[in-house]
Amino acid sequence: MAELKNYKIADADFAQKDITSIEENVVSGQADWLKKQFDKASKEVIAPRLNGLIDQLESEQAADNLGAEALAPDGAQTVGGQLRYLNEQLKKAVVGQIPDASITQDKLSEQFQAVLAAKLSGDFSNATGTLAVANGGTGATAAAAARQNLGAAPSGYGIGENLGRGAENGSIEMLTGHNDWDWAAPGGFYSANNAANAPATGWFVGVTMALDSNYYAQIVSSVSTHDLYYRVRTDGVFLPWKKIITSALMTYGTDEPPASGTPGSIYFKIVG
Repeated sequence: MAELKNYKIADADFAQKDITSIEENVVSGQADWLKKQFDKASKEVIAPRLNGLIDQLESEQAADNLGAEALAPDGAQTVGGQLRYLNEQLKKAVVGQIPDASITQDKLSEQFQAVLAAKLSGDFSNATGTLAVANGGTGATAAAAARQNLGAAPSGYGIGENLGRGAENGSIEMLTGHNDWDWAAPGGFYSANNAANAPATGWFVGVTMALDSNYYAQIVSSVSTHDLYYRVRTDGVFLPWKKIITSALMTYGTDEPPASGTPGSIYFKIVG
């Protein structure tokens, strides 16, 4: 297919076909020839080029000969190339294959921009790649650390109050990753064997009753001796354990407790 520029008319195309190129000594007595010479430029130069140009513009390939600025880097610089590019982009959009960076903020509605800004307003700058509890995450990458963080979450986050209740038999180590009564996070039942910061060695079961993460009380009982211990955490500091009941002061039986027993003693009636 010929290029459109081939239909441009140059001065050389009028050689021997225009009036000005006729020599004076050949005009006399040649009226018919002179008439034809008047029409020659338009009929033999202008008309063929113009008609050929129109035919090319009406053809199916005309768009490939019309220049245009590329829509994409290194893209086609013809109208036909642009149309094919746009057609491919529309096909990708229909199936959800939107090119990277093609949707800018200016193309979004003001309402959607406001919603997006609100969603991105949280602090996601944690260098470890974790999301803080306050932002809805666990603040950790390991399961044990995550359980510890969630168990110590402040009041109002809907987590932590009952984290230790029942799960894995209430084992401190399973719940917090530490075999240490200092890690029995506020709110829950716990158990541990030879744990750090226990009143004594051996198995203990207990409960933590919390006001918040800095003020709470713990009551634990020795599985082997049945001694009962109590301590509090105030302003983030644990006070020493106090033994409040010993097995010597506990009396078990199927009878009703006496009307007047030994001062300091606790009586348990076994039923069933």
